[in-house]
Amino acid sequence: MRRRYRLALTGILVLLVGLVGVFFSYSNYLDENLINKTLVLSNNYLSLNYLNGNLYDVPEFLKDDKVVKKVSITNLTENIVSFTLAIMDVNIASKEIKIQVFDQDDNIVYDDYLMGTDTDLVKAKEIGAKETLNYTIVLTNEGDDTYFGADLLVYNEYIKEIANSFKETILRDNSLSELKSSLGSVATSDEGLLVSEDELGDTYYFRGNVTNNYVKINNLLFRIVRINGDGSVRLVLDSTIDTSSVYLNRINRTNEYLNNMIFDNSKIREVLDEWYTTNLASVDNYIANSNFCYDNAFYLQNESEYFTNSYDRIYVSNVPTLNCKDGIYVGKVGLLNIDEIIYAGGSKDILNNSFYLYNPNISNSWWTLSSSRVSVGSSLVNNFLVNADGSINIDGALTKEYGIRPVISLDKSVKVTGSGTLEDPYEIFS
Repeated sequence: MRRRYRLALTGILVLLVGLVGVFFSYSNYLDENLINKTLVLSNNYLSLNYLNGNLYDVPEFLKDDKVVKKVSITNLTENIVSFTLAIMDVNIASKEIKIQVFDQDDNIVYDDYLMGTDTDLVKAKEIGAKETLNYTIVLTNEGDDTYFGADLLVYNEYIKEIANSFKETILRDNSLSELKSSLGSVATSDEGLLVSEDELGDTYYFRGNVTNNYVKINNLLFRIVRINGDGSVRLVLDSTIDTSSVYLNRINRTNEYLNNMIFDNSKIREVLDEWYTTNLASVDNYIANSNFCYDNAFYLQNESEYFTNSYDRIYVSNVPTLNCKDGIYVGKVGLLNIDEIIYAGGSKDILNNSFYLYNPNISNSWWTLSSSRVSVGSSLVNNFLVNADGSINIDGALTKEYGIRPVISLDKSVKVTGSGTLEDPYEIFS
């Protein structure tokens, strides 16, 4: 009897040990596999497919390593739904982890260094009925080895139907016009609001001597340039800032000339970032990351001069475009490019002191984002400028000081009051 009892007890102990082993084995499976396992979630509005999970748990995030996750978002309804893609509960010890988000067409929609805070990567994005959108999120460790943990989250936004977005307000306040003067020729009358396309979709732009595109933010006066293809609204400061600046401190003659033209590497970007922090930090949550196109590739090179695609479009082919093909900087503040000047009513042939970008209080030439040409013999690298009289200048040497007119984009979810006139400018309300 005692022997049977011992055998039974031994059997129970063996079974318990086996169960404990199975438990720990399953726990290890969870730790190793759930982090990157496909996760499908849905509610009444959206179906979310996190193709390799929505959790980040990287104990050893080594220098130069990349972590890639993908998410597919489907609108289950018959109406337009708005969603936000965010990274939450961030746990890092480094400020040198870069996060980039690419849409399904490989356009960069977010590009910045990750901070230890919740961050909206794609904010209040509209998705059409039964539409599916795909995003790829790439993390790159550009610093020392570190730990990284976070959650990737998509949630649908709830926007009050009684309040129009800024885009909707502009379209309500303006009837769409037909082009009255051809692009590339001067526009001196009020040609109103027109439609074209950029790399993100339909874009609605003001042209000529319009008087209802004023926006006031923190006592700064801006002019609406256009509604971007993603629904955000692009603004340019109505004046130049107090500080003139070089575009680049010095020309690097050892590298290809194109490297001197990259906005992200420029001195003027530092000046713009400082101006933004000083003047607009308090409304940062209303300002979207947007595309700034500098398109600095060469279309023609000879022994003495190189000419960029921008020069070709404006001075040779006369085919300006808002659809950027090369050289995009994603950020919260930048400059207008030369194509946007042409769409607004500027011309290479004649000055224009009768379109909305002309301001009689601006007494100096101001920078655009677009490169124009390189003079090889004298090592001069030039950008397009807009002169004080509204004419276009191709000889803005990057190492000379000119005026700056910052450009920002208000987020697509922003609501406004006002009518857009100088006496009653649009203003943000929450």
